[in-house]
Amino acid sequence: MVEHVMEIVMPLVDRAIVLNLGKVLVEGKPTEVVRNPEVISAYLGDRHAVGA
Repeated sequence: MVEHVMEIVMPLVDRAIVLNLGKVLVEGKPTEVVRNPEVISAYLGDRHAVGA
């Protein structure tokens, strides 16, 4: 599945691969992926950052 809206795809998958500019940014469980600072910066925005 390819999807750009992470809030839609994350509850549906066991493993996620996030691409940024054609390269793998991070790969892992959805709960780990959404906590990754690079994913937050590239896709989720500051409102998802720890301590925000």
